[in-house]
Amino acid sequence: MPDATLARLIMPTKLHSTVGRIRRSRRIRQLCTNAGCAP
Repeated sequence: MPDATLARLIMPTKLHSTVGRIRRSRRIRQLCTNAGCAP
């Protein structure tokens, strides 16, 4: 029971952080491209 709860708490957090990181990097890259600072 504790293991299942722990896994349920850890996995979504890990997934969310990864998705947030990708989304954030993609947004920053697009802003740089729009600003003209990207090659």
